[in-house]
Order: sequence, then structure tokens, then C-alpha cells
Amino acid sequence: MCCLGMRLLVLFGLTGVSFLLNWAYPALPVLAWYALQATAFAFILMGVDAYAARRERTRIPETLLYYVAGIGGFLGTWLGVIILKHKRTKKMFVGILTGISFLWIALIWWTTTHKEAIFSFLGLNL
Repeated sequence: MCCLGMRLLVLFGLTGVSFLLNWAYPALPVLAWYALQATAFAFILMGVDAYAARRERTRIPETLLYYVAGIGGFLGTWLGVIILKHKRTKKMFVGILTGISFLWIALIWWTTTHKEAIFSFLGLNL
């Protein structure tokens, strides 16, 4: 994925499929479907990159792995690091991934502890 257009296509594609899955299986909210898809997509990308590294083929750029972790696939990227043992020794990659993960954890914590403020700002009732 080289350009902004492809990255936006992936982002909107994941979002659109999340809404379709929520329509078909409403037991899980849209954000849960999105998180599951982003996690699976990130893990698959890590697997493809690990396979390419072992075969000495064209690799997936680290910026794409950062992007996918940043749009919500940080758990899948961590699963790729732990299970596939891929990019464990790259301190820069692990450091940036740790920062992205802390940002996501902070965002999740803040949104779950400030629901009333968010809903009142949006003009919605709980």
C-alpha cells in the first residue's frame, strides 16, 4: 500500500464490512466487529511479511504495519510479534508498536470512563 488512497480504501472497507456484519449478527457492536477485523488483518499482514522474510522476497513496509496497528490492529500486530516471532529483535518497531498500543489503551480507557460526557456532547441519551 503505497498511497493515501489505498490506505483510506482499507480503512473504509473495514468500516463498511463492520456495519454489514453488525447488520447480519447484531449481538456484537460495530466497534467490536471492526476491532476483530483489524486484528485479523494485522495478524495476516505480519504472517505474510514473516513468510516473505524467510523466503527473501519483497517485504511489507514497516510503515504499513504501523498504519494497520494505528487504525486498530495493534492486537493483531502484537500477536504476530509473539506467535510468529516476527520483528521481535527490531527495537524501533517494538517501541513504536508499544507507543501505538498505549495510545489505544488510553483512548479505550478514556471513552469507557467518560461515556456520559461523550453522549451529552453528541446530544444522545444513555
